[in-house]
Amino acid sequence: GAGLPVMTMPGMLWERARAAGRRTLHEAFPDRGYGDDGRLLPRHLPDAVPTDPARIARRAVELAARVHSVCVHGDTPGAVAHARAVRRELERAGYLLRSC
Repeated sequence: GAGLPVMTMPGMLWERARAAGRRTLHEAFPDRGYGDDGRLLPRHLPDAVPTDPARIARRAVELAARVHSVCVHGDTPGAVAHARAVRRELERAGYLLRSC
């Protein structure tokens, strides 16, 4: 499919984009918790929004092996520290960071 790729998590948008012939890129969020079903936990639940930059960075490295994009939420308190820690750990793990 022509046009920009669709970056999303697997789900309805993913399926519709693929059905339309669009390239899909799997996005993941190391600064959010996931349920057993692979969906993001609602923010009010325990462990839904981790705050420790080191924990978030380790999770980013784990996710990077399985996804196309690792996204840190800019509206989360501590987001700048989270993003810096994620970048540092991804580079330390040998990942090349670039725009899609």
